[in-house]
Amino acid sequence: MPMRIRKTTKKAVSRMWREWLAVDIKAYGEKRGREIYKESRERKKKITLGAFDGKKLLGYASGEYSRGIAHLASLFVAENARGGGIGEKLVKAYETRAKRLGAHTLTVNTTGPLKNLGFYRKLGFKTESRYCNKRNKIEFIRLYKYT
Repeated sequence: MPMRIRKTTKKAVSRMWREWLAVDIKAYGEKRGREIYKESRERKKKITLGAFDGKKLLGYASGEYSRGIAHLASLFVAENARGGGIGEKLVKAYETRAKRLGAHTLTVNTTGPLKNLGFYRKLGFKTESRYCNKRNKIEFIRLYKYT
């Protein structure tokens, strides 16, 4: 019977983890093999932070952490609150929270305007890659920062 690729379940795949772990332990040693196994089984952890003036939300940073990498998916500061350092404080607080979870790298995607790029570079991010969304012709820049 020829091999086929088809949808499967987590339960079916989890049966292969023991074999995968044995191969990893052989390649990386007992301790590191078990660490890799544990990391791979972790669920993504959500990180959501808000900047408030009293009860009023001025801005937020949100994303998720998994396996040593925290991705900042969304950063927004209300138009009337911009220019006061709220975005910078949110990114720094996001980095702090990500480090506590075990992150060694932060990533973020931003659009091409130099203002956005300059903002993240000022905070220590470096360009990893550029790509273009073919549907709406918007250039995105993927940035990273080691924590």
